[in-house]
Amino acid sequence: MEGVLVSAAIGVMNSVLAKLTAFLGEEYKHAKGVRDDLVFLRSELSTMNIVLQKLADVDQLDELSRDWRDRVRDLAYDIEDCIDLSVYRLRGGSSAGESGLVAKVARMAKKIGSFRQIASQIQKLKARVVEVSERRNRYTLPGLVSTSLDVASSSKVDSRLCALWTETKQLVGIDGPRDDIISRLEQDSLSAAATQHDVRMVSIVGCAGLGKTTLAKQVYDKIKGEFECKAFVSVSQKPNIKELLLNISTQVGKSTNTSDDIANLVDNLRDYLKQKRYIVVVDDIWKPEPWNFIGEALVKTSPGSIIILTTRVKEVAMSSSSSHGGFVYPMKHLDDAHSKRWIAEGFINANPGESVYEAGLRYFNVLINWSLIQPWDECYGEVLTCRVHDVILSFLVSKSVEENFMTLLDSSGLVPLQHSNCCKVRRMSLQGSYYKEEFASRMKSNKPNVRSLTCSVDYTGFHPLSEFKVARVLDLEGETGVTVLPANIGRLQHLETLDIRDSGVTELPPSIVLLQRFALLFIHHDVKFPAEGVSKMQALEQLICLVPFNQPVSFLKELGELTKLRVLVVVWEPHHIVDSDEAQAEHEKSYEKIFTSSLNALDRHSLHTLFFFVHKNVSHFLFDSWFPTLQNLRRLSIINALRRTTIPSWIRHAAKLELLELENVYVTQDNLEMLGDLKALESLALPDSNTRGSWLTISNHGFRSLKFAHIANVLFMPDSMPNLKDLHIEIRLEQTGENDSIFQHLPSTLRRVDAKIVGNPHLRDAVSKLEEKILNVANTHPNRPSLTTGTYIY
Repeated sequence: MEGVLVSAAIGVMNSVLAKLTAFLGEEYKHAKGVRDDLVFLRSELSTMNIVLQKLADVDQLDELSRDWRDRVRDLAYDIEDCIDLSVYRLRGGSSAGESGLVAKVARMAKKIGSFRQIASQIQKLKARVVEVSERRNRYTLPGLVSTSLDVASSSKVDSRLCALWTETKQLVGIDGPRDDIISRLEQDSLSAAATQHDVRMVSIVGCAGLGKTTLAKQVYDKIKGEFECKAFVSVSQKPNIKELLLNISTQVGKSTNTSDDIANLVDNLRDYLKQKRYIVVVDDIWKPEPWNFIGEALVKTSPGSIIILTTRVKEVAMSSSSSHGGFVYPMKHLDDAHSKRWIAEGFINANPGESVYEAGLRYFNVLINWSLIQPWDECYGEVLTCRVHDVILSFLVSKSVEENFMTLLDSSGLVPLQHSNCCKVRRMSLQGSYYKEEFASRMKSNKPNVRSLTCSVDYTGFHPLSEFKVARVLDLEGETGVTVLPANIGRLQHLETLDIRDSGVTELPPSIVLLQRFALLFIHHDVKFPAEGVSKMQALEQLICLVPFNQPVSFLKELGELTKLRVLVVVWEPHHIVDSDEAQAEHEKSYEKIFTSSLNALDRHSLHTLFFFVHKNVSHFLFDSWFPTLQNLRRLSIINALRRTTIPSWIRHAAKLELLELENVYVTQDNLEMLGDLKALESLALPDSNTRGSWLTISNHGFRSLKFAHIANVLFMPDSMPNLKDLHIEIRLEQTGENDSIFQHLPSTLRRVDAKIVGNPHLRDAVSKLEEKILNVANTHPNRPSLTTGTYIY
């Protein structure tokens, strides 16, 4: 996890140091006086950043350290805002695109004035940096920080101890998971000889607060009487391996010598446990390394022994269980939590050659892997939304307020800041509208500082959006009362994300094309773009969702010039603007031709995800033989309404496809073999497909990379789909009739099966038999996949 986790203070400091370096090289390489001040700022902030990194590792800071950290963080924000606004002014501001001699002279004069103004601001910032540095020297006494940290660390109580002492009658919903694990362990004992593992093992994985320790303790308490040796040890994030081994040895009854090194402790413990039945719980492992030592000491051939491991990290759970022939038990939430969007703002450090998007995806996967966030809604094997446990959510809100990462206005009012005397509002989340006066008062002095605004209530009467000059994110999704965006929105030059889905906005201002950092745009069906200038939006990476027939033809032509556009969601819904069918068809054809040309251009640039929603019985030009191949697409989804079509032949040449979803299509054996030849394909979804009454066969030479499949009326050959983990299968007996090979030769890698069995009243018995068959297949499958079945008689 190192290199990924950063505090709010370190995040902004890393960003401002990078910008200072760039600013020194670009704008002030010939202005010696100002350059010296900038060099001083960078040097001082670099030293401060080192101190901040040390403070970030401390759980409980003393008041002086906390106050100093907050002032440094606030100063870094102000320096970054100064640099961002300065760059905008020096490059001509809103008049940068104007041409002609008069405009050039005007920009030169404006630039000279800007130099003077910026020099004055940098002098003030330098004075603040000096003051903050001297403040720490004035008030920090020798040993103060270390003493306070020693007290904090010595007095801190491990919250997991509460789980060890909780009475069973106080626990809610623990019996089911406890008995489930014990049952699985008993089943494993029956097959231990066949798998060469006498030890039975379970790895319990889940985020903090879900009760992993409690569950492990309940399993341990219920069955520990059956074992000769037993131990329960907690590992934590930074374990002492020798102390852990000594602890296990003492608890299982092995006398130890504290002078032994780790190798001797491992050997002695292994020899002692060789012919003994033991149960050992290893609680809260964060990394593989501690388990490597403990696992070596716990003998694999001790007959009937059990190891229980708890961890937040899936990789640790899977690797430890595989080494001892065990299984992974994922923790489940007791109740639902709201799905939350994960947004990284200024805290992503990309590796060399890695884009910010790729780095963000890597961070996101790390958070999921460490169980800090949990996948909630999934579609075709991909995570759509995530959630966090209520305990973690409360902690995140509390910490965000404490460190001034976020200011929250909810139904209870404006959440107070811990250090309001020095901290400004940087990120605002409006979840209640009962305290507008308090909000307005706070914003009078903070309007230039807001970087992110998230609003889920009526924004009418709140602060003008046009004054948030350093805003990166404006999230106005939903019924926020916003119907018009500021005409001068183009001046918000740092805006990267705009979300106006389900709002009252129907038109984007012409100046929006001037936004040079604008990367993510979420709109609704009725929103119309400016007629000209979209080709200037070269930073745009995602556009969701576009209705081409709502847009000017000139916009559609320029759309293909967006070289960085990665994700495009389209709703194909022609407007009936003419009376005759012939004229309507001609109208649609003209749009098809222009839009296809732009799609081709986008495919040659960066487009890798295309979601296409086709409304009603309109022309399916994407399925036509004349439609050109989009060779660089990685994800393609075409959702059809009502009209069934065949699979387009051009897809056979889309060699980079990783995800393919085609709804409401006819599927033949040739189609299936064509799709099986797509070597990069990992997810295939053909919902509501029709095989024209035939059984289709999955051969053993295609779909070698496929992990997710949603298909109908298929039979599996041995060794087919060797990497499949998630299978959604529809069996429509009224189309195909019965077949003895159904559900035979399912891939050994399966983790989940969702079977839908459909038949008419005459096939009721056949449907019931098939449901019983898939249940037996799942129970005897070597990977024991989870099974969901649904039977439909109509």
